[in-house]
Amino acid sequence: MSSKYKFLAKAPLTILAFLGEPSSQSHSLQKILDSIVLVESGGVENPPDGAAGEIGPYQILRAYWEDSGVPGEYEMCRGREYAQGVVRAYMERWCPEAWASGNAEVIARTHNGGPRGRYKDSTIPYWKKVEAVLKSKDGLHQVDNH
Repeated sequence: MSSKYKFLAKAPLTILAFLGEPSSQSHSLQKILDSIVLVESGGVENPPDGAAGEIGPYQILRAYWEDSGVPGEYEMCRGREYAQGVVRAYMERWCPEAWASGNAEVIARTHNGGPRGRYKDSTIPYWKKVEAVLKSKDGLHQVDNH
């Protein structure tokens, strides 16, 4: 193929990458974090552990905590302030642009599905729950956590 047309060979991938990127509606980081807590644990101060061993208000798994690089002990994720720091570090590592811009969909789907969660169809229902909380007038929208 002539070098003059090589750019066309990459065009379909570029288009697919663009179409696959979640929305970029911006929200304050604190509102996003508060919405995730409501979806994950109903805003309960000391929620029960999740079925897969998730702990704390953000229902953080050990691998997520380790991946965040935040010093401390995993059990510290039971505290909201510490867990919020873990989420922040995780997002700054895996979706820094979304974190900087307050892209709630990418942040929520990454929290739920890991580093490539924003691309997984399985994280869409989770995002819809977070989105419903974000859209609620008072931010205290009841969410079905199941």
